[in-house]
This record gives sequence, C-alpha cells and structure tokens, in this order.
Amino acid sequence: MTRIFVVDDSPFIRKAILRIFSDQPEMQVVGTAQSGEEALERLPATRPHVVTLDVEMPGMAPVPDVLFAILLTGMGEDGAEGMLAVRRSGGLTFAESEASCVVYGMPRAAHKRGGVSRMLSLSQICELFAARSDDP
Repeated sequence: MTRIFVVDDSPFIRKAILRIFSDQPEMQVVGTAQSGEEALERLPATRPHVVTLDVEMPGMAPVPDVLFAILLTGMGEDGAEGMLAVRRSGGLTFAESEASCVVYGMPRAAHKRGGVSRMLSLSQICELFAARSDDP
C-alpha cells in the first residue's frame, strides 16, 4: 500500500487529488495540508511514501534536488516551468498522457517545453507510486 500526503492551497484541487487516489486500491491518502508549513507539522506522524505538492503555491520556496515530479490533468500551463526545472536538474519527470487526462492543458504545456521525461496514463502513474513504496 502506497501512503500519500496531499499538499495544495486549493480546496478544489485537494479534493480532486483525493478523488483520483480513492479509486486506486493500492493507494491510501494519509493526510492533507493547505500549506507547506502545515505539511511540515503533519508529515512526521503520517509517514507517507509520496507527497503531492504544488511547488508554485504561495509561500513555497524553490524545491532543490527533487528526485521526480508528476504532473496530472489540468487547464493552463501551471507547472510547466517547474517540471522543466526539475528535469534540467537531473530529476525524472512524468506527465499524465492525453488518453487518460480529463483536461490535457498542463501536461501538454510541460511536454511541449521539454519538461517531461515520460508520458504515462493515470494507472501507470499509480503503478509507479506503488513500485516506489516499500511499506514495512
């Protein structure tokens, strides 16, 4: 079971992410926060394998040494530059494929800018999370 902690300042986005993971039997959302500060307080007690984080959220400093980043469905171009920065710094970047996206705007923008290492369906992204977790 992959334990996930969701951080986003938008209640709508937090709810959308919770809905995505609630349909995945191998995923368990163990906590949420509406700010980076709140997340830092709650993370130790939840022991997540994965933290979803809006790095463009107000009050967030640039995230150095990100190992990998995943961009899910969404409108606009939010996250495209962040994905490119992670990829340029040597991190792996994954974006949801057009076939499984509800709205392909953000993944398309990141892909066009060269910020995506690999496009994956939502189910493949969930499998990636599961493979990276090693719950005792």
